[in-house]
Amino acid sequence: MHFDLIDSIIVEPLPRLHDVVTSQGLEPFEQRPGVVTCVYRQPHIEQGDRYRVEYRDGSTEWYGAHELTVITDAFSRVDLIADLTSVRVLLFQAITNAGRHDVLNAKLSALFDQLTATARTYLGTDLDHGPDHPGDTNADNQSQPEHPTAEEGDQA
Repeated sequence: MHFDLIDSIIVEPLPRLHDVVTSQGLEPFEQRPGVVTCVYRQPHIEQGDRYRVEYRDGSTEWYGAHELTVITDAFSRVDLIADLTSVRVLLFQAITNAGRHDVLNAKLSALFDQLTATARTYLGTDLDHGPDHPGDTNADNQSQPEHPTAEEGDQA
């Protein structure tokens, strides 16, 4: 296989889970940012990796890496997680204060669950623990081991 051909196919940076992306080849007025919510790896097929992108209106579409452009620095992940964690604390306090008001309690609980699910889906984090917790599912941290091996533990 010729390596120059490979270099011309690979798009940098490659999209990852939770990246904000836009599709290439559209007129500027048709472009819209979306979030990568699923990566389907097919290494046995040339350009086989597929990326599911969800848009603000709720629609989802599948693209190849060569069809997407990653929007770098689209937002500050750390600041957004801090803001969502603050909202989560306020919602928890409101649920507690709602007490026995069943309807209000149910509606606030639904918002609480949606906030938690949204943070997990689009930011890859669990608001219960914050962004630096070992249970964080952020794609950037997947290359780091979560637990030391027995040999590493003996060296400490």
